[in-house]
Amino acid sequence: MTAINKRHAPEGRRGKHIGDVLNKSMASASQPASEILESSSIELFDDYELANSIAVITTKDAKAADELSMYLLILMDTLGGAMPEEVRRALDRSVELAFQFTATYHAALELYTFCQRGYLSGHLSAEGLIREAIANRVQPAIDH
Repeated sequence: MTAINKRHAPEGRRGKHIGDVLNKSMASASQPASEILESSSIELFDDYELANSIAVITTKDAKAADELSMYLLILMDTLGGAMPEEVRRALDRSVELAFQFTATYHAALELYTFCQRGYLSGHLSAEGLIREAIANRVQPAIDH
């Protein structure tokens, strides 16, 4: 019987993948695949490979990262509760990984380093300034 092929991340960075579970089910003819799938925690993505994919998709360009994130968030908002938890986590992590290529990330990092060096004046820290902006956000009307 042939094993399911999958790309391999460096040692120690692989989670349990659907391929691992399917290989296990093919090796165990006595236990139905549905029972193995129900008893296994399956990851739809490997963090290392997902990070590489996001870097390739965005070409590490700020505008591309912003656009990818926008579309992923629209998809998440549209699907809402109809989306399986593993899919939501994969999309959520994709947005998080794309963030490092955005101009917002670089601005937040600059704000953070200014705060750490004592260059900010006033009562708020870098985190406080960001949290205040979040608290004062406009709530868009989203129809599901």
